[in-house]
Amino acid sequence: MKIDVDFLNGGAQSGRRGIIMITFLLLLGAMVIGLMAYFSYGFAEYQATGGAEYLQKALYLAEAGIDSKMVELMQANTNDLRQNLGDGSFVATYGSQNVNGALEEWIDSTGTVAVNGRNYSKTVRSWLQRTQVSNNVRAAVTANGDVWVTGSIIVDGREHDINGNLTGDPGLFGISASEDFGNNGNAQIGGLGFAPSKNPDPRSIEEHGQPVPATPDSFLGLPEGTLQGVAIDSLPASRPYRGIIYLDESAGAVDLSGITGIVICHNSAGNASLGNVHGNFKGLILTDTVHHINGGAEILGAFVGLGSGGIDGNGNAKVLYSSAILADLPLRKYKVSAWQDSSNNG
Repeated sequence: MKIDVDFLNGGAQSGRRGIIMITFLLLLGAMVIGLMAYFSYGFAEYQATGGAEYLQKALYLAEAGIDSKMVELMQANTNDLRQNLGDGSFVATYGSQNVNGALEEWIDSTGTVAVNGRNYSKTVRSWLQRTQVSNNVRAAVTANGDVWVTGSIIVDGREHDINGNLTGDPGLFGISASEDFGNNGNAQIGGLGFAPSKNPDPRSIEEHGQPVPATPDSFLGLPEGTLQGVAIDSLPASRPYRGIIYLDESAGAVDLSGITGIVICHNSAGNASLGNVHGNFKGLILTDTVHHINGGAEILGAFVGLGSGGIDGNGNAKVLYSSAILADLPLRKYKVSAWQDSSNNG
């Protein structure tokens, strides 16, 4: 049999070309798979990096919700707070429960960033601790500088309930002055269990006491500017009214009838004055100075003179101390006692 060698050589060459082609295709496939894996990893890493960035933004929004809700809680507003900020938003919710007779309070806040139809959310919980806002009150009338009373005003630092009735508790001083005290009229002063008298027991009055903070915010232990941010700036026409009033200039003929809460009269110079105060008021008055508490005016709670000056009382005006009224002021002071990252959704 004759064998065609050329034919065999041609077949071998064709086989080698096939092997090379297969090898090339395999290498090409491996390269394609490698490139796909590389770009897939890069895209996943990009997504992860972007997701982390959006979750961080969502955390900032959640924290903004905590801060904003704490401002509302200062005024006892416990409703849910929803707000949009830029390309995101937050929802802050107040919660509370009684545990063994103690009130636990917290804020849950969820920040959300919406990107390309996808939401990135972060939820945090802040546990709150409520503290007393009026801890600098030392008497029915607390004042920096000298205190000189005239007229027939009655100042009683003994404890009164929310209706103005004596509770039997000795209470605080009638008047606490960081400098001197003087009575130039028929004013009656009492406190620390001693009934008001024109010649009061010396133990019912504090002279040369510790000065109190000279601004409303510092007096209540708040950052400067807080009270103006949550108060109205004029006496309300509609009454009864419960809230915070902040007057930044002197005011005369001040009628406090039907008002419950905090009345402030203060300016940066420390010389804003309330004049001719009258009407029945329950709460805390913080003013630089005061001229005349008139007629049948009755202030139940406490009165504070942030600046030095006198207190004039005409007629049957009264200032009666009540810790129960001060404990129910429409202003709460909170601080964050604990923080918890509850969940996140990327």
